[in-house]
Order: sequence, then structure tokens, then C-alpha cells
Amino acid sequence: FSLAASVFYKRRVFFNFKLLFSSTVFGSLFLNPLKLSGYTLLWSFFPPITLALLLNRISRAGLRRKAQLIVYLPYFISTIVLAGMIRLFFSSVGPINSILGTTIDFMSEPSWFRTLYIGSGIWQGAGWASIIYTATLSGVSQELIDAAKIDGATILQQIRHVELPALKPVIVIQFILSAGNIMSIG
Repeated sequence: FSLAASVFYKRRVFFNFKLLFSSTVFGSLFLNPLKLSGYTLLWSFFPPITLALLLNRISRAGLRRKAQLIVYLPYFISTIVLAGMIRLFFSSVGPINSILGTTIDFMSEPSWFRTLYIGSGIWQGAGWASIIYTATLSGVSQELIDAAKIDGATILQQIRHVELPALKPVIVIQFILSAGNIMSIG
């Protein structure tokens, strides 16, 4: 009995694989998750770095804490609640359409799915992902920043020549870890 069941199971599995690979929609079933993962990696990698650099520029501790609370908060919102918020924001009578002066239901338009999916992921995760970069920036020597200011470096030059070199090892590690999750679509 077990031998017959095993043979039947193997034939059924091979039949399912044959059916999958011969399907006319196999290309899109295979490419869509790869596209989503690639675009998510491309578009969601740099906002946390930018956010950390911006948060690092806030000099008042109280204001910095409030700004961090606001940008970290979406990470702690349930994905279901977040999806409901996105649905409300982008519905035909939502605030986005009020601002644009249109009545497009973005959530029912297939051409907008990828953009909304990646954008909502960035909104939810950028604050939390910026914590590592913010912690790294807190270790940058104030003497280096002061020396750059004395030498007449602008804010962008300070970021380019002092802060980004300090972030470089962390950026590389985070990119490797993010690339390792390329097939985790959620």
C-alpha cells in the first residue's frame, strides 16, 4: 500500500510541476515576484539612510524624539490596519484624490498596484530601518563635524565627506542583508 501511494504521490507532484511550467501565465507568475522584490530593494533601501541623515541634523533633543516617534510609528501598526489606511487614503473619495482633484480608485487600478505596494512598504519600514543608521551617526566624532564646519564645508559636504564614510560599512552590510531577503515578498 505505501509503495503504491508513494508512486501515485510522485506522479501527482510531477503532473503539477508539468502543469505549472506549461501554463501560459507561468512567465508572469515567475517574473512578478522578482520585479516586486527588485523594485522594493531598489526603492526602499535609500529612504532610511536619508531619514537618518535628516534626523541627525535636528539639534533639539525634544524635537528629535518627537520626529523619531512619528517616523517609527508606522512600523508598529498592524499590516491589516496599514492596508486599511492605504485603502482609505487612495479610494476614489480619499484625501489623495481630494488633493489631486480626481476620482481615481487607485486600489482597483492594476497599473498602480506595484507603486502602492512598494510605497506603503517604504512608509511602514523606513523609520524602523533608519535606527541602525541613526545609531551609527551618533558615533561620528563631533570633532570631525566641527573641523568640517571650520573648513567651510556646507551641510551636503559634511554629509558626503564625514557622515557617509562613517555609514559606508553599515550600508554595505544592510544591503547584503536586504538582498538576502529578495524573495520574501510578504
